[in-house]
Amino acid sequence: MKKKCPKCGTWCEPQKRSIIQKAGDGYTKTKDSFAKLGENIGEKIGGKDGGTIGRMVGDSIGDKTPAPYIGAASEALIGDKFVFECPQCGHKWTLGEETPSKIRYFVEKTKTSMEEKPIFRTANRWLNERLGFNPSQNSESEE
Repeated sequence: MKKKCPKCGTWCEPQKRSIIQKAGDGYTKTKDSFAKLGENIGEKIGGKDGGTIGRMVGDSIGDKTPAPYIGAASEALIGDKFVFECPQCGHKWTLGEETPSKIRYFVEKTKTSMEEKPIFRTANRWLNERLGFNPSQNSESEE
C-alpha cells in the first residue's frame, strides 16, 4: 500500500510501528501540544520572547500532568499501525490524518450514493413512519 505525500506528491511506502513506537509517539505528541499551547499563550502576552518562556512553562506543565501518559496509552491502543515518511521532503503522516476536504468529499459521496439506492429510500420512509415524522405534513402545518 503506497500513498502520495500530501506536501510534495512523492509515492511513499508505509513503515510498520510497534506498540512501543506508537506509545512513544503518543507521549511526544501530547507533551508537544502542551509546549505549543504555552508558546501560543506566551506570544499573545509577550511577543516572541513570551513565546519562548511560554513554551518552557507549557513543557513543564506537561511533565507534571498525567496527560502525556494518557496520550501514550491511547495511541498505543488505537493508533495507526503504519506511518508514512516521505524520502523527498521528510513529511510524516499516518492513514488517520486524512485532509478534511477528502473526508468531507467521502461523506458527501457516500451520502449521495446511499440516497440514490431504493433500499435506503424505503428504509428512510419506514423509519419516518414508525417515528411519526412526515416532512410533507410538517411543511403544510408551518404555512
